[in-house]
This record gives sequence, structure tokens and C-alpha cells, in this order.
Amino acid sequence: GLRSIVEELGSSDFPRLRIGIGTPENPDYAVEDFVLSKFSRAEEKAISEAIRTAVSAVETIVRDGVEAAQQTYN
Repeated sequence: GLRSIVEELGSSDFPRLRIGIGTPENPDYAVEDFVLSKFSRAEEKAISEAIRTAVSAVETIVRDGVEAAQQTYN
């Protein structure tokens, strides 16, 4: 995970792309179970859109830098 990446790089100073998962509607539903549960059709559609946006953000980082991507996607 992220901890091993930081250990390998020797620093946590690197750009990261974060995609939120939301929260379960039922407060008694464990977050772990929520994250590992099967996606609904609506969630699949949202994930596809998030992936397209993430790809565009990474392309912007590579082409124009982190700051430009932050201004566009944050």
C-alpha cells in the first residue's frame, strides 16, 4: 500500500491521485464491507466516469505539472 511506497521512495513527498469511496448509507455497515461490496449499476457508471477523469488528471500532471492539475481537478 501507500506505506510501502513511502518506504521505498524514502519520502512522502510525491503527487497522489485520490478517488473517494463515499460512505455507507447505513451507519452500522462496516466501511471494510462497503469498500469490498459489489458495485451497483449506478456505482459502475460513476466509477467509469471517475476513471476517465483520473486519466485526464494524470495526463495533465505529466504534460503541465501538478499545480495545473490541481487547479483543474480539485
